[in-house]
Amino acid sequence: MIIENCVGCESCSYVCESGALKSPEDESEKLQKRLAEVAHAVLRNLPYTNCIFVNFMIDITPFCDCAEFAPEYISPDIGVLASNDIVAVDLATIELIGNRKFQGDPTVQVREAHRMGLGEREYEIVKVRL
Repeated sequence: MIIENCVGCESCSYVCESGALKSPEDESEKLQKRLAEVAHAVLRNLPYTNCIFVNFMIDITPFCDCAEFAPEYISPDIGVLASNDIVAVDLATIELIGNRKFQGDPTVQVREAHRMGLGEREYEIVKVRL
């Protein structure tokens, strides 16, 4: 592994059949906190404040979209969530999928984003039929 090219997604350690590649124990938490920091920096510097955040809960795997392999799905397709609150929509997504289906704590990023003032952890789901 070339450490300079590592983005911390841990995909390599999950596909390493021999177990030779291992991430440090707190790497997932560090990655989630970095993602919240980056989201905060981007949203703080946008020239507008009205944003809609959309999560498509389709073909759900435990890995980020950047993973270059096809792992098993951890949940059936659930649908689409949209909100003007990035924290609420991400927390609702995690809770609809189910916390136990993830390795580690999937809410670190949400809690960090909430701590930074990006949104609220309370939400209400309103079903819309099209």
